[in-house]
Amino acid sequence: MNLPAYAHASFRDEGLDPAFLGCMKMVGDSMAPEIKPGEWFVFDKQHTMPSPEGLFVIDGPCGLDVARLQWRPELKKVTQSRVNAAYLSVDLDPDAVCVVGRVVAVMKRV
Repeated sequence: MNLPAYAHASFRDEGLDPAFLGCMKMVGDSMAPEIKPGEWFVFDKQHTMPSPEGLFVIDGPCGLDVARLQWRPELKKVTQSRVNAAYLSVDLDPDAVCVVGRVVAVMKRV
């Protein structure tokens, strides 16, 4: 989903190009409490390398998802993990990870 036009100036002020931003609604608890189910997050499609470590949107076997990715040069692997400790981490070959973009903002209800 693209960002609404009224949000463009705010993201430009942060050095982000709205043309390359997308947003998604979190489904599931794998990233809780950092991103809770039902919260929206914004991702930058220009940043597809998992270095430095961070939260990324990935295209996986079940569609688009969000995960913490870390490039491990000593292993030549990408570690994919979740914030929720109930989910296991896994080391993947870089070619097995399709990174769509880096998460740059989370929209929370107040």
